[in-house]
Amino acid sequence: MSASNLTTRTYVASRFAIDLGGTPGFLKSLEGGNVKAAVMTEGVSAHNTVFKSIGIPEIDDVSFQIGLSSSPQLNDWIQRSWDNNYQRQSGALYTADFNYEIKSHREFAEALITEVGFPACDSASKDAGYMSVKFRPESITTKPVTKEKLRGIFSEHQKLWLPANFRLTIEGLEKACKQCNKVEAMTVKQTVIKLEAGNQRIYEIEPGKLEFPNLVFTVPESHAEPLIKWHQRFVLDGKNEQSEEKTGALTFLAPNLKDELGEIKFAGIGIFNISADKGEAGNETIRRVKVECYVEDFKFKPSTTFTKRF
Repeated sequence: MSASNLTTRTYVASRFAIDLGGTPGFLKSLEGGNVKAAVMTEGVSAHNTVFKSIGIPEIDDVSFQIGLSSSPQLNDWIQRSWDNNYQRQSGALYTADFNYEIKSHREFAEALITEVGFPACDSASKDAGYMSVKFRPESITTKPVTKEKLRGIFSEHQKLWLPANFRLTIEGLEKACKQCNKVEAMTVKQTVIKLEAGNQRIYEIEPGKLEFPNLVFTVPESHAEPLIKWHQRFVLDGKNEQSEEKTGALTFLAPNLKDELGEIKFAGIGIFNISADKGEAGNETIRRVKVECYVEDFKFKPSTTFTKRF
């Protein structure tokens, strides 16, 4: 064992950041980006030995949690992906200790977003809100680390993002939606296609199908009449042509319920199911109905306010 190994101390990974060509944005968590290869087995030899080799390396998705306003470059990347204006990104991932001293530095290239998730908005929730993001790079390399300090962006709005504070609006149904107490978690998924070529060691990737999730929310049954009428017209009466679809938005609010921290805009909303809670004798909870709608398009509009701390 070398002397350097004897003096190298372990550390607690406490700070994480992603750099997409600007100032790094701090993350809530970080994982993935591992390079692995399948083990290939070949025929048994005359000596009953199985020969093994490895196939083409593949890279796991990088997965992390981040606030709404922690990286303007990431927000722009997400929106461009949702607009089918795919942008490949190169950048770096950092891990640091409690003192912000960098302990791990990895650089990635030609990455495509594969998933963006938003937490459930629940008026009874007491947790902080974070986006969950995944992307897949074509290459990732571990770099030597120095004793530099990790510097980046802290969002002044992040501490204000509580999923309990939100506003759901749907065109023509504003009064019913005003009583909404929960919007279920939503995840936008982007498939990637491996481009296999015999003269390349690493797969190239291309964007595939973009999938927007359903919008699922609950309202008190006492305020659900407009939604029930929409369901009757759209589903049972068959008046569900494109002109009958609606627009809407999910807005994340500050604790004062006035300032807007970010917004997801919906287009092409169509209702396909409405169901009441299970009824039980003696139950003292408010009777609610669950509304399920498909959505054809999402637009992401985060806050543009940032605070830099070094």
